[in-house]
Amino acid sequence: MSRRNTTGSDGPAETRLQTGFVVIVGLSSGLMALFGDGSVLVVGVAMLAGLVVGGCLLWYLRWIVG
Repeated sequence: MSRRNTTGSDGPAETRLQTGFVVIVGLSSGLMALFGDGSVLVVGVAMLAGLVVGGCLLWYLRWIVG
């Protein structure tokens, strides 16, 4: 048996929380590159990579909880 939401859609609060989680991971990776004296390109790539990693972490968390 699954503990997932049977309606198939997340509420607006849950969607905002998930989006915020991904954005925080992306911004933190960009800030680490910025504080490490990275160029604008490096900061942008780090932020993009952080967003991808944040999305993967979110998928994994939803998979193990759901």
